[in-house]
Amino acid sequence: MADNIYPSRQPVEKVYDQIIADLLEAEKLTSTNMPNKFRASKGAAKAMLSRVYLHRIGVVGTTTAQKQEFYQKALAK
Repeated sequence: MADNIYPSRQPVEKVYDQIIADLLEAEKLTSTNMPNKFRASKGAAKAMLSRVYLHRIGVVGTTTAQKQEFYQKALAK
């Protein structure tokens, strides 16, 4: 059996960067008036992105300047 069946963990910052990139892409690809209530909307992508920015502030090792940047990005959404 293979000893390495689980992929290695990525740093927290890299995971957040990927989540933010995915949500920014989702924001571009969705529209504001979605006729199907079972699909994500632009508003849903913006709301989730705002929450991710706010959660990103709490990551250990985040500098004060980064915290202010993420807070401003959350407010802009």
